[in-house]
Amino acid sequence: EERRSRRDSRGEKDKERDRGDRRGRDEGRSRRDKDDKGSRREKTEERSSSSSSSSSAPKSTKKPLVEDADIRVLYDTRVPAGAEKGRIMVGLFFENRSSHALSGVEVQFADSMNVRKASGASAAVPEMDAGAKVTHQIAFVVSNISMPQKLKGTLTVGGKKHELAVTLPCSAFVVAEAIGKDKMAEIVTSDSLTLVSSKLTVKKDFKSVVDTIAEALHVERVQAGSGAASLYGKSVLGHHVALLVKERGEGNFSVDLKCSDSALGFSLIGEVNALFR
Repeated sequence: EERRSRRDSRGEKDKERDRGDRRGRDEGRSRRDKDDKGSRREKTEERSSSSSSSSSAPKSTKKPLVEDADIRVLYDTRVPAGAEKGRIMVGLFFENRSSHALSGVEVQFADSMNVRKASGASAAVPEMDAGAKVTHQIAFVVSNISMPQKLKGTLTVGGKKHELAVTLPCSAFVVAEAIGKDKMAEIVTSDSLTLVSSKLTVKKDFKSVVDTIAEALHVERVQAGSGAASLYGKSVLGHHVALLVKERGEGNFSVDLKCSDSALGFSLIGEVNALFR
């Protein structure tokens, strides 16, 4: 009887140990499954985040101005929100590319017939350490935007001078403005606007064509439907700039541009044509 009791006791212990082993294996599998799911979820989120960040990254509009072994200068143009009539900003981006400090770095622009400095007659950097980057903004006021404008000036680096030339296309003087379809209809039916048109043949889809025009001319979508989109902007001098882009099939598109300054309208449609050459 005593031996039977001991055998039964050992049997129960063996069963309990087996149950414990099974619970351990089950818990281990459960943890591994959770880890695998978490890892897959993290990888999916990483791919999604990477894709989102790359697709939403804004394109750089900076253009080269001067570049040599010692210094690189880029520039861009923008119209600040709420800017006074005719005002435009030119941003200058300096980078010391040498292994030594640069002193006496200065940019000066001369006034022209249609463009004059509003403030900050020059952009001066007393000293730039090796590898340093510095940004300056210079404000200009324009009186005529019917054709591209050119700014001439000089860059001085330690007594060495570089000639500068900044071209301001007519689109640089246009600002995207959000308006409703009723306001758009009122503007485009006005007799004070001049119509200029263009036909394009490009290997792009309709959305890409509209996006390219909107970005380059600084105009805002008003309406967009199947094969047609209207866009609007206003110049720094108050001119209306309204466009209608239509898809004509087989890679053909039409662009109708109405502007309250005929010369500005012709210049802007020329920029549209140049985008797809």
